[in-house]
Amino acid sequence: MTAEDDTCVAVITGPGAHSYAEFLANCEKCAAVEDMYLVWAQGFMAALNIHRALQGAPAKNVRVHADVEQAARIRELHERRHPDGGYFFAVAAYFKSLPDCYALSH
Repeated sequence: MTAEDDTCVAVITGPGAHSYAEFLANCEKCAAVEDMYLVWAQGFMAALNIHRALQGAPAKNVRVHADVEQAARIRELHERRHPDGGYFFAVAAYFKSLPDCYALSH
C-alpha cells in the first residue's frame, strides 16, 4: 500500500498494510497478534504526531484511551469504515478523531 502526495511516496509495510480479512485471520490464529497490530498503530501515530509537530500543528493526545480501548476503537473503524483497505486507514481515522493536546507552559 502507498500513500502519495506531491512530493513523495510513502510505502506502508507490516501489519498496517493488512486488510480487515487478513487482520481477522491473523488474530484468529493467535489472539496476542492484535497486540502486535496495536504496537504498529502506536508507532504509526507517533510518526503522525511528529509530522504534525514539523508542520507547527498541535499533537494529538494518543494517550486519551487505554490500550484496550484504542485496539477496540481501531478494530471497529477497520471493520465499519475500511474493511477492504489497509489497517493503516483505520489507525489514521482513529488518530484524526483524537483531541489535540497542548503543552502546558510555566
